[in-house]
Amino acid sequence: MRDFDKIAYRDYKFTGKEISIYEGNIDLFGYPDAVLFAIRAYHDRILDDGEVVLVIIDTLSAAYAGIDENSVDMAIAVKHAKLIQDELKCAVLIVHHTGKDEDRGARGHSSLRGNVEQVIQIKGLHNPRQLIVDKIKDEQLGDQCQFDLISINIGVDEEGEPMSGCLIQEAAFDAISRTAKEKLTDVGTIALKVFNESRGASDAISKDNYLKLLDTAYSHHIPKHRSTYINRGITQLISRNYIELNSKGEYVSV
Repeated sequence: MRDFDKIAYRDYKFTGKEISIYEGNIDLFGYPDAVLFAIRAYHDRILDDGEVVLVIIDTLSAAYAGIDENSVDMAIAVKHAKLIQDELKCAVLIVHHTGKDEDRGARGHSSLRGNVEQVIQIKGLHNPRQLIVDKIKDEQLGDQCQFDLISINIGVDEEGEPMSGCLIQEAAFDAISRTAKEKLTDVGTIALKVFNESRGASDAISKDNYLKLLDTAYSHHIPKHRSTYINRGITQLISRNYIELNSKGEYVSV
């Protein structure tokens, strides 16, 4: 369990009850009753009233061991999620990924989409990103909004490596990052140095070249963490109004 009440960022403060994160292996496909029992027992120890408001399954393929995504197994997956919803009287959110063709929607058998009440699709690897209502029972489809992910530090792990989280901020009201260049942390400073030293006469550098150069710049980090630092550096430069990605797939100065 991680208590996010103690974390503040700018004018934002996390409020509400604790967020419980179980990081072990679970099998919702074969043993949904065991998972349901574990959720109840875990929350009865943490919360006075044992109330569960939202269960997030992240991701579908990780939580449903052995599932065949291209078969009616997908309908069973939704059935087991609904069991949790009905028993705990809470909402259940399943994180799932699209295939190689994003326009075709979520991976796997159509029974997944057919048996859920809502589908919200997230698009974009860089700010601003899009949230699109792809399905909602008995309501209008296609509503969308733009948002930014703002990276924040939330502490260090057991190996002393920094851990980060994200704030979701509606892009239209991101006045801070649009109007001023904030001071960068070490990871952002490295990313900016690489950009300034490598951009061409057109004040741009291709995305692929930039990623390769950043991989070298962050080589003092162990390989399994390097991509995290690369993404964090780029996100920081974009969110703090230093660079942006243009329609040609190039990073350019703002």
